[in-house]
Amino acid sequence: MQVSSIQPVFKLELNHKVIPRIVTIAKYDGTHPCLTASAGYDKIIIHHPHGGVVSGRAQRSQAHGEISELSLSQAVVALAAGSLRPDTNRDMLLIGSPSQILAYDVHDNTDLFFKDAPDGVNVIAVGTFGKHSEPLAFVGGNSSVQGLSWQGTELFWNVVSGKLLVGSDDFYIRVLKNNQFIMEIAETGPIVCLSPVTEVRFSYGLANGTIGIYEEGIRLWRVKSKQNALALQWSGEMLACCWNNGRVDWRDGATGRVLRRVQMRSGAAAMLLADYRSMGIPDLVCVSDKGEEEDRLAITELFNKKQALMIELQHYESNAASGNINMDILERPPTAMPTNTKLQVAVNASLENVSYSYNSMLD
Repeated sequence: MQVSSIQPVFKLELNHKVIPRIVTIAKYDGTHPCLTASAGYDKIIIHHPHGGVVSGRAQRSQAHGEISELSLSQAVVALAAGSLRPDTNRDMLLIGSPSQILAYDVHDNTDLFFKDAPDGVNVIAVGTFGKHSEPLAFVGGNSSVQGLSWQGTELFWNVVSGKLLVGSDDFYIRVLKNNQFIMEIAETGPIVCLSPVTEVRFSYGLANGTIGIYEEGIRLWRVKSKQNALALQWSGEMLACCWNNGRVDWRDGATGRVLRRVQMRSGAAAMLLADYRSMGIPDLVCVSDKGEEEDRLAITELFNKKQALMIELQHYESNAASGNINMDILERPPTAMPTNTKLQVAVNASLENVSYSYNSMLD
């Protein structure tokens, strides 16, 4: 099987090491995307390539003019961002420490809330859920899920309504509805990443290097690698998987077969789907643990065009096999005569020659 390779459409150096999995992309001014990542125990970096200068607590980096640094007094274990406040479309930055969570307005340099998390903080996500139409901050702890409003009010603990997909260290993937487990799927290792595909389909990754796809509780396929999956993203009909060694592969969503593959120069820290170039289309942004940032999803359009041309060629070959097209025409080698060749024609004025030629044409 031949696996195609692709090149990034842009690449840049952040000049900071990045902690794997603690990365997000947000629009703090409501317009320009900024990559935000943990660059150490208590330091956060914000990359603002589109001119949206970050001020306040964040200080301009001496190593990179497009990066600002935000120093905290606690370890950073989780990052997320989203439009929490109902009066603005700007994203708020959510910072998780081992026992607390901070909601910070980067643009206005103000704290929305600072709240204790007795059950710990493992992961944070922003979105709507169940009967709550306003965006909430979901905090996944050691054994519970907490939902917080933009003011830090706890609207629920675990689940009140709707459905929630949860992966845990006890090897189970669980679906909860109305505070009850409606589905439990036993796996072969701790769940490290989940990514939705449709309402009934999702992809998953385990700590032992296994990735796969489930649909309505039935496993469609799974594969196992010596590396660990860092992130999964659904793109078209393909599943993009970023591995901890810096390899990114695109797999057929129906079979898991590898279609394309690339290798970063160092280990991976994150893979996110975002319109980072502000072109109106989402890009697959890959970040290495050494601070290299690459954008690869735009190549998908070229791959699709190639596939369309291959299908068109197959149609020509099918028509030729049925006799509709003369294959001699398709296989005829091009002439060796250059396109700029000049021809010189000499005309003999002999009446005998003219008469002979005319008579030959009549014959």
